[in-house]
Amino acid sequence: MVSLSTCWNYDPGMDLAAWLDTVKRIGFDAIELDYNITRAHLAALPSLLAEKGLRVSSVHNFCPTPDDGPSTRHKSNYYRLSALDPCERAKAVEWTCRTIDTAVRFDAKVVVIHAGCVDFEDERSTPLRRLYKDGHKGTQAYTAELQRVLENRRKNQPPHRAAVASSLADILPYAQAQNRVLGFESRYYPLEIPDFEEIGFFLDKFHAQGLYYWHDMGHAQMHENLGIQKNLAFVKAYGGRMIGMHIHDMKGTRDHHAPFSGDIDFDSFLPFLRESPLNVFEVKTATAQELSASLKEFRQRMEL
Repeated sequence: MVSLSTCWNYDPGMDLAAWLDTVKRIGFDAIELDYNITRAHLAALPSLLAEKGLRVSSVHNFCPTPDDGPSTRHKSNYYRLSALDPCERAKAVEWTCRTIDTAVRFDAKVVVIHAGCVDFEDERSTPLRRLYKDGHKGTQAYTAELQRVLENRRKNQPPHRAAVASSLADILPYAQAQNRVLGFESRYYPLEIPDFEEIGFFLDKFHAQGLYYWHDMGHAQMHENLGIQKNLAFVKAYGGRMIGMHIHDMKGTRDHHAPFSGDIDFDSFLPFLRESPLNVFEVKTATAQELSASLKEFRQRMEL
């Protein structure tokens, strides 16, 4: 199955029926419900999906977006499963379970989750990324900053890892009761959870209860670009317990481009893409023509 995330050219005021017509015409089989989709669109979707002959492959936490309090964070991290504040962690668990309910409503078997971060400074690691963008990778200043970020991450990780474990212990029984599984997504910023080693830790602990790995090609590529871990190493290590992949390309530090338009070596991922139960194009800005060409190229390479 090849699916398209609703993040593609999404606008809350758009004509959802026309958008689905375009998705179908391009050639996708299904859609992934992303955290930006509005409640109005969620309400309209069941009849539209039946009419267009499309289905929902997966749902990305949080869906719907929490509406019980303000947040300055990115919608997918509205509440953090890694939070040390028990009230926030409880909210993150509650809204993840509501996302599981959304998955049940649309007969999607997988909920993709962000687990939070090791919270001791801005998780975007702005000085490190600025050095990288300015071409200083490999310099003494860059190496020192990378080591500083990773060492502080290591020191501050334990309570946040424990919080994520507690959150998963709360969520997974609910998911199991609803016959759903969780896709534990690789993340973009160095301080986000999980890093490469944490994926193995959580899979070892919770895979039997329905936790699977979800590989995001752009996020893992950012780790490779920064000099933390190779993109391909993630799928080599965890492909046997992988439930799906977010497929998009990178240009510099910007991801979510159409596949084959940027810097990622897609051919090296083909064996893992062929084995992946779900492949979701998570492309944000591309024309319908560009997306159609990308999907055609993807299918041709998958058949080689």
